[in-house]
Amino acid sequence: MAKGRIDFPTNTEEQVAFVKLFTKKHSELKDTSPLYHLKDFQADGLAPAADEILSNHEKAEDATRRAKAFYASRNEGINTMIPEFRRAVNFLRVMYNDDPHQLADWGIDLKFTTPPPPLPTEKKV
Repeated sequence: MAKGRIDFPTNTEEQVAFVKLFTKKHSELKDTSPLYHLKDFQADGLAPAADEILSNHEKAEDATRRAKAFYASRNEGINTMIPEFRRAVNFLRVMYNDDPHQLADWGIDLKFTTPPPPLPTEKKV
């Protein structure tokens, strides 16, 4: 057995290229390929499968790029909208200070909280 480490490709493009080169060599050697001695080795379907895998990978990469663009657009819109929204809500809060329940008509959920009870203090002896 040959000594040394074999580094298999780790990214999709390199893996597909490796499979295609590997199957091409097997096809070129035809009946003299040593892989014919490998039990149940099916090289014929590998290259077409590799093409489909690469096509799916490219579609996924494109979808990822488009999704990132949509998220960036969404974030830009939110970052523009929220400060103006907060300004309007604060204005209404001041306007309806005497009757804060009217904020609910605007879809604002105002939480009424009571301060927590004071912590017990230690008695000095």
